[in-house]
Amino acid sequence: MIFIKLILAHLLGDFILQPNSWVADKENQILRSKYLYFHILIHTILSLIFLWDLKLWWIVILIGITHFIIDVAKLSFQNIKTKKAWFFVDQILHILVIGGISFFFSGI
Repeated sequence: MIFIKLILAHLLGDFILQPNSWVADKENQILRSKYLYFHILIHTILSLIFLWDLKLWWIVILIGITHFIIDVAKLSFQNIKTKKAWFFVDQILHILVIGGISFFFSGI
């Protein structure tokens, strides 16, 4: 159940609540972009809302930190030719993190 909640939060944060203007600013400014930090804050808040359990605070923090690291890596390494490939790498890494957290939490 955690997997579904975190995937929904991720999809909402990456594709619904992130305007194209934020993406462009992040690509140009990387760490200097205020929208990078807004984006991470949105993901952190969405994770908290979707999980709706303060005992899972560590998951919320882990999602925020890993999302930041993955996004900064993508923004730093992508160029015009590799932008599409980095988009898919970025999404796969986010899904792997969510899957790993879900696997760890389930105790399987």
